[in-house]
Amino acid sequence: MSWKLVITPPARKDLERLPIDIRTRILRALNQAAHCEIEHGSVKRMQGAGGALYRLRIGDYRVVFEVGASELIAKRVGHRREVYRA
Repeated sequence: MSWKLVITPPARKDLERLPIDIRTRILRALNQAAHCEIEHGSVKRMQGAGGALYRLRIGDYRVVFEVGASELIAKRVGHRREVYRA
């Protein structure tokens, strides 16, 4: 199944703060995740979020996202030590 990729304004702002090479890697991984099955290799369901949130691992960076009926919605993007903080 394939999802439409939606990047929220906070996630877009997070991406703009990253170096261009890391941003490119993250966008490439997000596009790949949007066209693959959820929970493959570097995608895992997050605990304590009611099962609605997932995380995508790209090196030391993470993308927190949720999956709608036909959309993959990127919520936050950042370094692994910072992205999970509220």
